[in-house]
This record gives sequence, C-alpha cells and structure tokens, in this order.
Amino acid sequence: MRESMLRVSGLGLLIAAVTILTACGDDPAKESCGDGSLASSERCDDGNTVNGDGCSSSCDVETAPVEDCATVGDEDGDGSGDCADSDCASAPACAATPEDCAAVGDEDGDGDADCADSDCASAPACAATPEDCATVGDEDG
Repeated sequence: MRESMLRVSGLGLLIAAVTILTACGDDPAKESCGDGSLASSERCDDGNTVNGDGCSSSCDVETAPVEDCATVGDEDGDGSGDCADSDCASAPACAATPEDCAAVGDEDGDGDADCADSDCASAPACAATPEDCATVGDEDG
C-alpha cells in the first residue's frame, strides 16, 4: 500500500510541475507564431500573422520585392514600373536609346520620329535638299 501511495505522490508532483510550467508560459507546445515571443523554431515574431509586414504568417523573415527592370509591371509595388522606377535608373534595359535619324521610327521614344526629332536637326539625312529647278520632281519635299 505504501508503494502505491508513492507512485500517486510522484505522479501528483509531475502533474503539479507541468501545471506550474504551463501557467508560466514555459510549455513549448504552447508557443505559436504571432504571439510576439520569439520561439526557437521562428525566425521572427512580430505579434501578428499578417503577411507583407516583414515577418510572414509562418514567422519567416520576408524580403522586400525587387523591381524587374526588363519586364512590364511594378514588381516592387512602389507605384513606378520598370524604367520609371528609380531602382532601374542604371539598368541596361532602361538606358536611353538615341534617335537613329536615318532609320524610320521613334527610336528614343520622345514622340518625334527621325527628322521631326530635335536630336536629328543637324543630321545629314535630315538636311534640307534644295529644289533643283532643272530637274522634274519635288526635290525639297
């Protein structure tokens, strides 16, 4: 009978110890992401489970999105897409393309093509050709 009583007492002590540890917040089973307390299994814990604030809903550190200067869109969410984004100022995809005065088109994207573009004002391809009165045709355009 005495032996049974020790077992009960030993079990009772174990239950009391678990109850005290649980009440003090030291129970590893009670740790959860978003409780504001960094657990060993968490890389961060900001006290919530909201994604996009630097610490994910699974308590992993979130990295900021990066603008992809070679695609269309605003990947980093700052309101400026691609070459309009300051992150892309030195990107090869956003380097200014000069107007090719001898080609057809608006290569520099300023809205003026070829000889109508101020970049071509002194280009030989855009120099005014004088009217040749001895030749049939409209040489000066």
